[in-house]
Amino acid sequence: MLKPCLPYIECLIPRFMLRLAMFAAVLVITTCMSNPGVSGQTGTTGPSSPLVLRVGSYNIHATTVVPALKNIAGEIRELNLDIVGLQECDVNMPRTQFHNIPKELAKYSGLVHHAFGDSIKFDGGLYGNAIISAYPILSTKRTYLPSGSGERRSLMHCVISVEGIKINVFNTHLSINSEGGTALRPEQFKVIQEIISQHRPFILFGDFNENIRASTSGYELLENVIMANTHENPLGTLKRLGAIGDGSGRAVDNIIISDDLTMRGVNVSRTTFSDHDMVYCEVAFDF
Repeated sequence: MLKPCLPYIECLIPRFMLRLAMFAAVLVITTCMSNPGVSGQTGTTGPSSPLVLRVGSYNIHATTVVPALKNIAGEIRELNLDIVGLQECDVNMPRTQFHNIPKELAKYSGLVHHAFGDSIKFDGGLYGNAIISAYPILSTKRTYLPSGSGERRSLMHCVISVEGIKINVFNTHLSINSEGGTALRPEQFKVIQEIISQHRPFILFGDFNENIRASTSGYELLENVIMANTHENPLGTLKRLGAIGDGSGRAVDNIIISDDLTMRGVNVSRTTFSDHDMVYCEVAFDF
């Protein structure tokens, strides 16, 4: 609708003045586009879209042979994950042919940064949790959890640098019922809550050994969190080794984030590679 008016405008305004005005308008628009602070946003010139990570939590059942490791690594690559929390990892143990499982999974999956947090020394080697990441791991800390007389359990904490943002990533594997887990898990959850509350934003991976279909008592001790696996929408992840899960198993694996983050695209990868299926999702950082 402007075109019919242009000759009339040109006849009233000298041509060079019109071009000067048009140049000034283009300059203002270009400046605004290149400087996000111009439109009333003060103190922030960050990206216009949130940082989004694809993450997964996977109990790999102390995977014993390299072909199985490559299968799991292929699954991680296929899902295009950025960070994965692994439970039941061996380092230098006879049953896994003295392999460093976290290191080799990092190698095969392409998530080249890895960290390991041992829970116990066993059969000449170490056994515990691991985190593999596409991004640098700045620090790693392990905290032992109340474990009674059963297998010692721990919480692993890594600080990961993602595009200049420091993200707290935790990983754990809580006690089973046959080792007093019903009584121990509330105490373990309390310690976890105390630690994660001091380190936001965070992502917490874990095999919590608490079937969220039947009980939420342990999870209820966690404050200001968002969960992938919930009582309202349980994701069955525990199954028979070698079988394809149908979702009917115990819902024990979870990804939990601080409520200053956003979770979306929650799903389960159904394979035969472990006696657990992997829970995965996207986590968005909106700041």
